[in-house]
Amino acid sequence: MLVLTRKVNEAIVIGGNIELRITRIDGDTVKIGIEAPREIPIFRKEVLTDIVASNQSAAMKPTGQTTLPRLALPKLSPQAKPAAFKPVPPPASSPLRPPGRPAAQTVISTPESHERHQHQCPSHRCGP
Repeated sequence: MLVLTRKVNEAIVIGGNIELRITRIDGDTVKIGIEAPREIPIFRKEVLTDIVASNQSAAMKPTGQTTLPRLALPKLSPQAKPAAFKPVPPPASSPLRPPGRPAAQTVISTPESHERHQHQCPSHRCGP
């Protein structure tokens, strides 16, 4: 801390734009004049301490509302559930499924299916 001695009407300049001037001395009381830009807040120390304590107390105080308010959501009309897709395998006696082989592994190539394939993919050349 910098400690300076001043007499009445003597001043101290801080930062080039703040001036502290001793205006009167009455026993233990010193009267100080302060010239500073308006944007610089100036408080007495005990007032600033009270302001800080009040702000901290307000920040810690519960508001009384402990839960969030319920949101009103629109009611939806019930909809029919779509039927689940289930592939239907050919019957066990089908000529397309050889006995003992599951449907997913059954591959049958016939001249008719080959012609359909060539018709769908004319640029693809398949062997007979």
